[in-house]
Amino acid sequence: MESVAPQPFRKARFVYFRCPSCYYESWHSYLHNRLFHQFCWCPNCHRIATLKLAWLVGATWGLVPPLIFALLIFGPFQSWLAGRDFVWLLVPAILTVVLSLAALPLFFRLTWEFAPYDGHVA
Repeated sequence: MESVAPQPFRKARFVYFRCPSCYYESWHSYLHNRLFHQFCWCPNCHRIATLKLAWLVGATWGLVPPLIFALLIFGPFQSWLAGRDFVWLLVPAILTVVLSLAALPLFFRLTWEFAPYDGHVA
């Protein structure tokens, strides 16, 4: 039977969560966003945890896809793109999106670390 989450929390699928209190792991999290804070509710122990390095999540998604795109443009696609129309930049752009989405599970495992939170979330 599925737990009923407290009021501000909504179920998010494919978001990795590991509870720092009971070490419960799941790819279905109960999330609540408040400004720059990410909160998760654990359905196992009913405690709230907060994202430790929230800035790292934003920095990673802000820097990694442009870095992948630049590496593709100036790497393997550099000679292929020479002399072609601007429209052909869509090929490495689409490949960047595919590679970024493929790295999503690894990204969650490396950057999403939670710490116990004893405050009030509303």
